[in-house]
Amino acid sequence: FPVTILDDEIDLLSVDTAEGVWLDVLGKVVGQRRNNTTDIVYRALIKAKIGVNVSEGLYADLVNIFKILTLSTEVTLSELFPTEVAVYGNEEIDPSIESLIYGFMQDAAGAGILVSEVGVYDDDSFIFSDDPIIPPVGDGFSDDAEIEGGGFARDY
Repeated sequence: FPVTILDDEIDLLSVDTAEGVWLDVLGKVVGQRRNNTTDIVYRALIKAKIGVNVSEGLYADLVNIFKILTLSTEVTLSELFPTEVAVYGNEEIDPSIESLIYGFMQDAAGAGILVSEVGVYDDDSFIFSDDPIIPPVGDGFSDDAEIEGGGFARDY
């Protein structure tokens, strides 16, 4: 009997299973306001805030937080000279939360690092690949059968 009660209490205080007021308690503990969001959205915000709170400013921290906020399964982080990074994922970002994502990403970034861009990466990236089994996920130099390759650079 006591084990069941303990299990139930753990479920109430788990970010993955907490609901309503219990999720509010967790949000307060980590310093994340609800701002009239649903439990599903608030759960993601709490997880992202936890990521920010424990971030060491590493690129892996930024990638993990970006995955939580955008539900991207593939994320690319690009260093931009001299102290900027751009983070792209494979899921569309709702424009209404883009500034929120910037805020989380900037809070998690290392000192002196500017998160200059977040967004969806371009599937027409320029890449090199000579692997005959796994085709590249993008365009490279064109061959005889193709008229054009991928984009080589982007203007900023």
